[in-house]
Amino acid sequence: MSGEPHYPAMDTQIFNLSLSVPAISAYILICSLVGDGTRPNWAVLRQAWVGPPEDLDPSMAELLAWQVIDTISNAEGQEHFWPNPASLWRLPGTQN
Repeated sequence: MSGEPHYPAMDTQIFNLSLSVPAISAYILICSLVGDGTRPNWAVLRQAWVGPPEDLDPSMAELLAWQVIDTISNAEGQEHFWPNPASLWRLPGTQN
């Protein structure tokens, strides 16, 4: 996965944000997939998600709003999700 950020994937500070349980689960799933060398896109996440299917989209929106995860494109232009370091996380609606 050259060209992608290199920092520890999962940060336990996720538990201090008071996010929903499904959002934390989605974060852990993304970190696990990245740790295994997978580029988690929507198709991969939907296949790996074990919670109620209707919980995934709002969970991802919550993580994106907090900037806990971001979307990046690989060399082929395919978009996937990547966990941000905790130093980039922001309360939704606040300045970067």
